[in-house]
Amino acid sequence: EKEAREALRKLRESEARACVMAQKERARQVERQKKEQEKAVKELSAQMVVLGMEQERQRAGLERAERDAREALKKESDRALAREKARAEEEARRMEAERLAQQQALEKG
Repeated sequence: EKEAREALRKLRESEARACVMAQKERARQVERQKKEQEKAVKELSAQMVVLGMEQERQRAGLERAERDAREALKKESDRALAREKARAEEEARRMEAERLAQQQALEKG
């Protein structure tokens, strides 16, 4: 009976050690999973930062393109206005020259 009790005690100790080892292994697995998840979160955060920077670059590029287009339209509009003004001034000079020529012709005539 003493041997049976000793064998039973050793069995229980062995089971207890196995249980503790299993718990430690589960704790290590949980810790590994936690580290993997933290790494994944960091990677996602980095990707989001990169995407945010890319979106900011695109937005800035679009704003720059829009500003450039507005400036180009204004320059073209200004050039067209200047051409029209020069044409009108030339037409006014021509008409004035014709009027003076007619007046001189009438005075001589």
